[in-house]
Amino acid sequence: MVIAVGMNAYAWWNSDTLALKMHGARPVTRASAPELVGMVEELARNAELPMPAVYVIDTPQPNAFATGRSPDKAAVAATTGLMQMLSR
Repeated sequence: MVIAVGMNAYAWWNSDTLALKMHGARPVTRASAPELVGMVEELARNAELPMPAVYVIDTPQPNAFATGRSPDKAAVAATTGLMQMLSR
């Protein structure tokens, strides 16, 4: 039971980092991905949420996801395939 509780606590605490690492996500800044960071910033401001960390996943498959255990620890990831396929 102690091992199960420990594993669940570890998974809850690190699930966002594990999901990003599993997909090979790399963090981006306004300088490296200005349009993506700008869109995420605008959405966060409109929802009155803190700005999440922004990541890009190098794959042609269109996909995006958000992760994090709270708004203060949130992250948003989008694939290069999605960014090439869609316009603003």
